[in-house]
Amino acid sequence: MRRKRSEGGNGVPLSEWLRDLASDDPETRRTAVTGLGYTRSKEAVTALLEALRDSDSGVRAGALLSLVELKPKHVLEKVAALLADPNAFVRQMAAFTLEGLHDASAVSFLIPALTDPSAEVRQGVCRALGWLGDEGAVSALREIRDDPDREVRVDCGLSLFRLGDPEGRKLVEQLLEEGGLRPETRDLLARELSGTSRRARAASRAKRKRGATG
Repeated sequence: MRRKRSEGGNGVPLSEWLRDLASDDPETRRTAVTGLGYTRSKEAVTALLEALRDSDSGVRAGALLSLVELKPKHVLEKVAALLADPNAFVRQMAAFTLEGLHDASAVSFLIPALTDPSAEVRQGVCRALGWLGDEGAVSALREIRDDPDREVRVDCGLSLFRLGDPEGRKLVEQLLEEGGLRPETRDLLARELSGTSRRARAASRAKRKRGATG
């Protein structure tokens, strides 16, 4: 049965999640932003955007993840503002959210974050730029292909490769030759080079389209 618009996660009324979001207890507010991610209401989106300014980093990160679920329009600037958050995990989630919103306009916000002091954030930004598919990110990605962190170089190479830049293949092949990669990372790079991952993604997209029109 389709959940009513007035309900959130586990059938909890939207009004209760909104009430909990005003709690003095950070854990209660974290649960509330997660619950709001199960709704499909303008009130939830408004509350989540307000929660991006919460004093608790866990609430801010949770609000970002819920926005990925809801995929509202016209929120890029407010989400992108958290790329400058004092908490590295929140900045990482901001990059993930910008990727998940599937709006290539996010590229201009993401590129400056390639110089973030956190390797995890730089890695997330690289990944987002690759999946958003805007070739305008190529030159910026090329500038960090020698990043001191290997995991960042992995995602930089993959993103360049996905964007069709020859430097991406070179970097991926170089990383494979260097060795020392985790088995799952090595497998991913090998699949990308062979085209297996791209064929699988194309088949998945085709299957979803058939399901939507069937």
